[in-house]
Amino acid sequence: MLVAAAAVCAVIALGAVGAPGGGSGNDADRTDRSGRLLDRASPSTTSVPTPSWPEAQPAASWRSVELTDAMWQRALEATGTDPGWSPLVVTRAPDGPQVVVLLASRSADEGLTVATVTFASDRPGSRAVAGTRGVYRSLSSMVAQPARVVDAGVLVVLLPGDIGDTVTVTNSSPGEQLPDTTGFVEDRMALVPIVAPEAVTRVVVQRAGRTVLDTVPAGMLLGDDVPRTLETVVTTNGAFPQPVQVRTDGRTACRMTAGTWWDGPPYVPWNPFDTACATVDGDLHLLLADDRRYSSVAGIAPSAATQVRLRWRDGGSTTVRPTGGDVNAFLGPQDGSPRRLLLAEALTRDGTVLATAIPTRPGT
Repeated sequence: MLVAAAAVCAVIALGAVGAPGGGSGNDADRTDRSGRLLDRASPSTTSVPTPSWPEAQPAASWRSVELTDAMWQRALEATGTDPGWSPLVVTRAPDGPQVVVLLASRSADEGLTVATVTFASDRPGSRAVAGTRGVYRSLSSMVAQPARVVDAGVLVVLLPGDIGDTVTVTNSSPGEQLPDTTGFVEDRMALVPIVAPEAVTRVVVQRAGRTVLDTVPAGMLLGDDVPRTLETVVTTNGAFPQPVQVRTDGRTACRMTAGTWWDGPPYVPWNPFDTACATVDGDLHLLLADDRRYSSVAGIAPSAATQVRLRWRDGGSTTVRPTGGDVNAFLGPQDGSPRRLLLAEALTRDGTVLATAIPTRPGT
């Protein structure tokens, strides 16, 4: 059965339930699920205002492929969602048989939550693979959500209005030269090829060659101290499924926790969070997130530094190698909590101490 456009509009605009298979969902189950998400990987939903427009309704063309009851049930299982969610997008992947589905749920506390799942095709019994989950204020802001396609993916971009005709994505990975990718907008939706979610750093929306929006995708959780021009990933620890990265625009460097694909239901958002920033001025700077329970040490060192020694409160130390270059970034070990850090020292090749940094208290 084809999902009725009116039902989808109702759930997004009003929070009502309308989905294949019927049923009203279970409020207690949804409340319990929300509670389970508040674990070590869940970011704070506090954010600063980002560009927004009057909220538009989903376009009927966003659901151009029939979503059968069987596909609907497999989509819920793959994403770990429940019948309280509704299909927002059901469309064919570019140049392939895959079917990309975006499920959405809206609540007063969490705003608009979106999860992606991809079917190998629209044939009965086709395999369903989950992609990512993201949080947004509403459809009044741009939704940009990665979905799997074969060994890579697409960024599904939903615009809040008729504001652009092309969407260009910056893809970045340490030590690699990845090309920008561009997709055309049709009925306020674009599907732009990407390498991986954690490589997507910047989205530019243009209309008739003029930039109307230039920002970090899914940047709802970023503070106003984070430039939206951080397009280069200098280093990453590759931790699955939430790698820590240092990104830069050459003037500012920020550590952040990003998101990637999940092996199984994506229970926490891919939105970047846990940020800390510093000016690239040739000095040693520690980039430590305010929430230090589950984060790791990051920073930037003078360009002449070839090592950074991290001294811990228990008397031990760890030496890490920075990336080199003008933005000489480094990451500490994944098991090295910033709460244990006593001192950081930037060293030359012969062991001379160039600079030292002491961690400040969170929030200072």
